[in-house]
Amino acid sequence: NRRGFHQAAFMAGALNSAVFALLSTWLLGWESGFQFLTLLILPIIFINSHMNKWLKCTLAFAISAVLLGLYLLSWHQASLWSLDQGILHLLTVINIVIALLVLAITGYFFETTAADAEKALIQTNKKLASLATTDPVTNLVNRQIIVSRIEQEKNRMERGSKPFSLIMVDIDNFKQVNDEYG
Repeated sequence: NRRGFHQAAFMAGALNSAVFALLSTWLLGWESGFQFLTLLILPIIFINSHMNKWLKCTLAFAISAVLLGLYLLSWHQASLWSLDQGILHLLTVINIVIALLVLAITGYFFETTAADAEKALIQTNKKLASLATTDPVTNLVNRQIIVSRIEQEKNRMERGSKPFSLIMVDIDNFKQVNDEYG
């Protein structure tokens, strides 16, 4: 994944998780609860930004179909290793807790990531608004804002039937002052 092979890394991780969960379910039976670990692949599929939508849906459907098929086959086949019912119930509880914990951590991670991204976006928008409305050298409002405020003020005066005046001042040879003193 660090070398840029995101698809291969994702597929290897998903395949590893699926094989482990399915093999454990096959060996210990449906009652062991290992099939719940396969469900953890579903959110990872949908948050993978390197996959297109159709591939995500196809993989999610395939995993769901395999789980449903395993469940239906489990009715007619006993597990290869028989364990005490107490141990099977304990495994089920452990696997459910692990699945819920991983889902909760994943949800928390993406909630905080989304909140951080939203904060960064708000800060960037504020900076862009400032850059769009102020002159970086003088830190005064730019021409666009001045024209807009003049137009607002003119409209306000016209609504109140008051006269509107605008006074502009030009300083001769100001370029020399600006070039010398900034």
